[in-house]
Amino acid sequence: KISCSSIYAVGSPGAEGEPVFSHGTWQGGHTLNIRGSSSLVVYGGSNGNERTKDLYLLNGLNFVGDDETSMDVKWEKHELQNTQDRAGHISWMRNDKLYCYGGYNSKHLVLSDIVEIDLDSHQARDVTYSTKLQNMDRRWHCGSYISHADKVVVHGGWNDRGPLGDVLIYNCVQNSWETLTKSGKSAAPSPRRWHTFTPMNNTSDSFFIYGGYTADDKKKSSILGDQFIFNLNLGTWTAVNTKGEKPGLRCRHTMSMLGTKQMILIGGYASQEVCKEISILTLDDMKWSKLNPSVNKQLFPILRSGHRAVELEDKGIIIGGGLFLADYIDDFYLLDTRK
Repeated sequence: KISCSSIYAVGSPGAEGEPVFSHGTWQGGHTLNIRGSSSLVVYGGSNGNERTKDLYLLNGLNFVGDDETSMDVKWEKHELQNTQDRAGHISWMRNDKLYCYGGYNSKHLVLSDIVEIDLDSHQARDVTYSTKLQNMDRRWHCGSYISHADKVVVHGGWNDRGPLGDVLIYNCVQNSWETLTKSGKSAAPSPRRWHTFTPMNNTSDSFFIYGGYTADDKKKSSILGDQFIFNLNLGTWTAVNTKGEKPGLRCRHTMSMLGTKQMILIGGYASQEVCKEISILTLDDMKWSKLNPSVNKQLFPILRSGHRAVELEDKGIIIGGGLFLADYIDDFYLLDTRK
């Protein structure tokens, strides 16, 4: 049983009593991260015309879902200097700092840099690599920080040379990159962007990949609905056969862990429309089930594409930004899974 509600907050850039973010800056291609247990970090993004390098902090996150009507939940806005505007990047938290990799800027230049952002001083600096790889520039890729290994795993994306299907490993201690070579005869997914590449729990080195968008050698594009499990330790891909009602073709969706035994897929885009559904994958039996928003109309506001989602401890999932048809969305909701 789940429910959703909008997150009430005060602070810049909205005037007092006005909706925050009503000006619209980062509603697509931004990233969300949790800082500790008390702050939501929003960085970058696009409104369709230009990218931004704004940093937003939602402080008092521990009140969200309980008593955010108090004045303790506040937004802060900081425009970063000495860095490029960007969207379509990935980001992660490490040692209480935010790191961002890749994306593209307002001139549509595809980026290959990593930026370190101090969330206290609001200063940004470029990370100097000890090793580099070819084809590092990419946007709309997926990635995840593996805390116990202090590494970042990157998959797929897109650059001016076409779709990407490789797996890159970034060593956060050595600031070095390597390309992971596929092991064995397992069939790797086709190159893609706008997919999901989700850790299957905090201690596992397995990732669940779903859907995305690709193009073949004839430049014919298509939305995908396939699913794989990638094992980082073995370097292997496994095509997954699941039970139940599979979500189908999907891109620009989100997929997150829901506790330790379920994953939740929200929204996305397929067949020229926004997907108005939420799907749950139970990992014990690998079975999909759908939550139909027509049954619970309260869930309808979170259905969108190009949004971001992040797990908020044991409360649920925070969803923010994205698009509905041609309209950009700048609101935030908590999908409360405690009921």
